[in-house]
Amino acid sequence: MNDLSLQLEELLGPKGSKPPPIAKLRTTHHELARLLALGLKDVDISRITGYSQSRICILKNDPLFKELLAHYMGMRDSVVVDVGARMQHLSVTALEIMQERLLDDPDGVTMKDLQSVAELTLDRTGYGKTTNVNVDSRVTVRTLDEIKAIVEKEHRGRVLPRGQGVEAGDTVREAEFHPQIEVSPGGEGEGN
Repeated sequence: MNDLSLQLEELLGPKGSKPPPIAKLRTTHHELARLLALGLKDVDISRITGYSQSRICILKNDPLFKELLAHYMGMRDSVVVDVGARMQHLSVTALEIMQERLLDDPDGVTMKDLQSVAELTLDRTGYGKTTNVNVDSRVTVRTLDEIKAIVEKEHRGRVLPRGQGVEAGDTVREAEFHPQIEVSPGGEGEGN
């Protein structure tokens, strides 16, 4: 055996030996167990926790870690059932109270409240508001000659100062205010 093999054997134990069992559960073990209980894949858990996939596999076979994982699996199931049951109970109770108020004192319920209840219940049963969106996606195909003609036509226009009259057929473009460019009475600016 070379020196590297001896050092590895000292650190990891002899080849084929099992890693020692977990002596103390740490926060990282709890996080790993929670993620496994949620159903994440080992590769994703490896990215999140920094544990290698092989280490995760080893931990899943450790007796103490198996107990921890079973604990989190049980908690997950009971919490999900509990929250779902509570939400269902709450919604049924709310519906009963609304129905009682409607039957006991219909004049005490405002039109706005009635509209809200109607919108909510209709929406949840598939009869809610709908919106139609029409999209017109026509595409104008132009040839290169047509595009050149359009550009040439655009450039034939004159830049006129405000207030100066326009002759029929002229393209009008208002002159922007640039202190360094003066527009002459003839309509042509410097640099044109």
